[in-house]
Amino acid sequence: MWELTSRNRALKEEEIYLKEYKKGGEHSFLLCYPNTYSLGMSNLGFLTIYDKIKSSVSFDCDRLFLPDQSFREKLSLQKENLLSFEKERLMTDFDMVGFSISFELDYLHMLWMMDHGGIPLYAKDRKNTDPLVIGGGPCMTFNPLPLSPFLDIVVIGEGEGIILKLLDLYHRLYNGEKESFLKEAAKLEGVYVPAFQREMTGKIQKGYLTRMEESPAYSYIVTPNTEFSDMFLVEISRGCSRNCRFCMAGYCYKKPRVMPLEKVKELILKGKPAAKRVGLVGAAISDYPYIDELTTFLMEEEIPFSVASLRADSLTETLVRGLKASGHKTITIAPEAGSPFMRDVIHKNITEEDVLRAVDMAVAHEIYNIKMYFIIGLPKETKKDIEAIVDLVLRVRKNPKVRKLSVSINPFIPKPFTPFQWEEMETEKELEEKLKYIVKCLKKGKNIEVDYESPKWAKVQSILARGTEKTADLLVRVYENGEAIGSFKKGIRGYLEETAMAEKEKGAKDWDILTRGFSTEEPLPWDKFDMGLPQGFLWGHRQKSLEVK
Repeated sequence: MWELTSRNRALKEEEIYLKEYKKGGEHSFLLCYPNTYSLGMSNLGFLTIYDKIKSSVSFDCDRLFLPDQSFREKLSLQKENLLSFEKERLMTDFDMVGFSISFELDYLHMLWMMDHGGIPLYAKDRKNTDPLVIGGGPCMTFNPLPLSPFLDIVVIGEGEGIILKLLDLYHRLYNGEKESFLKEAAKLEGVYVPAFQREMTGKIQKGYLTRMEESPAYSYIVTPNTEFSDMFLVEISRGCSRNCRFCMAGYCYKKPRVMPLEKVKELILKGKPAAKRVGLVGAAISDYPYIDELTTFLMEEEIPFSVASLRADSLTETLVRGLKASGHKTITIAPEAGSPFMRDVIHKNITEEDVLRAVDMAVAHEIYNIKMYFIIGLPKETKKDIEAIVDLVLRVRKNPKVRKLSVSINPFIPKPFTPFQWEEMETEKELEEKLKYIVKCLKKGKNIEVDYESPKWAKVQSILARGTEKTADLLVRVYENGEAIGSFKKGIRGYLEETAMAEKEKGAKDWDILTRGFSTEEPLPWDKFDMGLPQGFLWGHRQKSLEVK
């Protein structure tokens, strides 16, 4: 479609490459992000894998993004196939097509892109002449099962080292016959080949980057057309040692690692001429051991910066002063829970005093707007804990210097490879009642804005996050009916009837059936993947949460 091609060409003209790449390559790889250009080009994982493939001796790499909704509708009506972003080639022209998947709600986007690229959805239906389809990214690391019937290969863990081994294997061994290549690929650490490892009894080890400086993640391409316009992103830490019991990133990316300060400085200076700001990326930026030195460096170099996340208990005067100098008008704090009891349950080791101190520090440096994040529906939560969220927000609101207070509420979604992976998700009705109570109470406060994630869509994420290979059939059902929440309802109902689960659970809402918890004796679907955690580590943390009084 000419309008989409023309738009992509305009986007390309505004890109600035911070690294020179060779031209050509014997083989071709199409790296896809199953969401829009602005989101994909803000994703460091996507950019880092692009760099690895583009730098390889034998492969050239192109990109593809999900078109905006208006373009998708036109493509569907005109029955035209997608063209790659850089060289405007058909998806079927590539040797390998890879998807970088960070969010469950992008699963349907992947199916749309494959369907509109002329690639059969199920791997079993593809021929030797079709591209090999690969999946990677955070969602594929903690549970690739819902998408595995669509994929020839899944990269488990941190893909920087794995992808190069995979490309080298293809260059050396691939002779046009997929089966023999896939059997060899299944021998690589961090690689899962569903066709041959579906019934295996052993475990798939995740890929792991020992030292961050060996493969720095930063904006290899800078563009103004991203979620973070004209910002140079650089990852300064990976993983987290805090062990918050709801957080997948804290467990799937152990052990925590940090980028050496001098390397971070070097990368920032590299990106300085191409961008107006620097974005520091990591699980908890204020936990970076050299954050004050890095902040001082940025201020001395007169480089404005933003941060991905902050912890109230590790916020420093220097960091807040640097954020103010960078033009920040809002500081974000994530207590996650309102009561000390609930924070103990989830192992969020910050106190109310930490939160209030962080707010005082912010307003003392003339950052007058505060944003707070909370989770509802957590294990062991009672009405008192919901009331405590309201109380904490109103205490912050009492600070006379706070001008605007934004509160974001998200339903708890149990995720694989966390201590809460066994837990049941609360029903839609229970979550909606809690949200209604919080919104009603906070409306009384001055200049308090409340936003929240829909319990319906949170339920969908939970179903996909803890799904099995059978979930792939559910996804196809939904895809064929559209992406609206009604399509999920219809698809889930048909799925339950087909599997006879609806009969067993009479009276329960359809997606409440699919977000039930797991018993302690029940094998978890994703047990075949090994995140490198000690035996019993997650279970031990779960038991500690149950013992909190």
